[in-house]
Amino acid sequence: ETLLTEEKRITEELNEKVRGHVERAFARFQKELQYANTQLLQQLKEKTVAQILQLIDREIAEQKECSKPLIPRYFEWAFGATREEALCIDAETKTPIYIGGRIDRIDTDRAGKSFLVLDYKTGSRLKSTPSELQDGWALQLPLYIAAVQQKLLPGADGIGGLLISTKSGKREQGLVLKSANKQS
Repeated sequence: ETLLTEEKRITEELNEKVRGHVERAFARFQKELQYANTQLLQQLKEKTVAQILQLIDREIAEQKECSKPLIPRYFEWAFGATREEALCIDAETKTPIYIGGRIDRIDTDRAGKSFLVLDYKTGSRLKSTPSELQDGWALQLPLYIAAVQQKLLPGADGIGGLLISTKSGKREQGLVLKSANKQS
């Protein structure tokens, strides 16, 4: 019973924090949103809060299923502002290719020896099919994994990358080593 009471308190505290963050985010754009209908704006805030809480609930449920859960470690990690910070790909040409980007989230094991790249998608349909990912037509996740290995966590093993739908809260697509499935 004490454990349930503590869990309820933590859930209520989390809900309040999420609501506070959403309110502050909307307040920052108050000038740009002044044209919006007040009721519709309030509905959008509530929908945003609900989606965030749904994502958190799914994350907690997935963590409970894993034998070796990973820890969210890096958020909004950017690479490529300069050539030194960019992912460098040596092409068959004389000129290397420099790539930059921003990774929404990187989870690692406790020792930082393995990692998983996560990218949130707000669209109704995630753009890449599994075969496109495997065949190299959808390059975002493989490039993100390479950037982390080259620039952020050299020597660490990239176990994969996943796209997460903010609408459903599900990890809908991606590439993950078979050995890491349901383990991390």
